[in-house]
Amino acid sequence: MKRTLFFKYKMSQTNLPFKDGQTVEVRSFEPGYRGAWFRCKIVRIYIVERKLYYSLKYLDYEEEEIHEQQVFQRFGDEEKEWIMVRPSYPSVHKVKADQEPIDVAHGSWKVGDLVDWHKDDCYWSGTVFGNQEQ
Repeated sequence: MKRTLFFKYKMSQTNLPFKDGQTVEVRSFEPGYRGAWFRCKIVRIYIVERKLYYSLKYLDYEEEEIHEQQVFQRFGDEEKEWIMVRPSYPSVHKVKADQEPIDVAHGSWKVGDLVDWHKDDCYWSGTVFGNQEQ
């Protein structure tokens, strides 16, 4: 039994597909930025007390220092652990500064759809609660 528990722990903490030098996004629980994802580059991967950490360099905030991020983290008093790192969103190329946002959708948006949008140099995640016709 002890071996099985270790196997489950090892799979969730150390077998993620990310590598040093890879561009990823990191989730924020900071007030005002909860739910936002920021583009980063992995500088180092390490383990402290059986917890997986990444040293990350923000790509869109060059003045920021290296950020140490625990990969699985609880928010407040929640029992659930959240994964704080995800693969980087595909590049979005603007032709001109006043270009309308690019929508990537198959069909039309429906209540309950999960969405990401890019604003203020980060991606915000949300759920569609309603749809207004224009």
